[in-house]
Amino acid sequence: LALSAETGEEVWRQQVRGEVLAPVAIGRGTVVFRTSDGRLNAVAATDGRDLWTVGTLRPALTLRGNSGPLIVNEFAIAGFDNGRVGVYRLDNGDPVWEEALANPTGRSEIERLVDVGTEIVTFGQDVYATTYQGRTAAMDLASGGILWQHESSSYTGLGIGAQYVYVTDDFGAVIALNRLTGTEVWRQSALRLRDVTAATRFRETVVVADFEGYVHWLNAQTGEFMAREQVGSGQITAKPLAIGQNIVIQSEDGTVAVFEIVDAPATE
Repeated sequence: LALSAETGEEVWRQQVRGEVLAPVAIGRGTVVFRTSDGRLNAVAATDGRDLWTVGTLRPALTLRGNSGPLIVNEFAIAGFDNGRVGVYRLDNGDPVWEEALANPTGRSEIERLVDVGTEIVTFGQDVYATTYQGRTAAMDLASGGILWQHESSSYTGLGIGAQYVYVTDDFGAVIALNRLTGTEVWRQSALRLRDVTAATRFRETVVVADFEGYVHWLNAQTGEFMAREQVGSGQITAKPLAIGQNIVIQSEDGTVAVFEIVDAPATE
């Protein structure tokens, strides 16, 4: 659905081929979105007409949820349930490159899960993605060449700053990797098994939240805890959102909270 920003009235409506579980990307007059049948789709932002579709081989078993696509310059970037990341021309959907971040192994379908089911991020001309039961990797936007890779498994995703990439692994550890080399800088494992969200870099901190509604602030350089606050009683699954000087948190019990970092008073 497209609604008028001024009035809220419906501008156009488009029936799509599958369930949409992730935010859409909008740019250059195009709306790009993932559907649960393994497709990447593009429609015109003005009237919703179909522009192109990219189909992928969807495994028999996948994690619930999809990674939302990105639009960077004239490219659309997306991750898929088969462990692959692809970059496509925004005007016609032609592939620029595709890269497998993980290859399914094991006897059972559970062992073979390798979803790229979390947010892909970019910094300059670099693309960063992580997979479940796979690895975290940095890739060159133009060529798809692997710049570095780090063995890890994540179903919540990653955040990024100028120096580090922050990965939340499937056991709840928050890991800082050097953005240029992929070298592990620090690991905070005290939140193990707390269903920790993806991390958001906010000023000099890294912010994550957990299944009991707690928000945790970590030192961005060391991973040490700096503060903790509970938001309602519900689980927090969405990545903390940085807006200007504030962090916005939404809990599954319906609570929305806004935080700011207050500088400590100077001491003589």
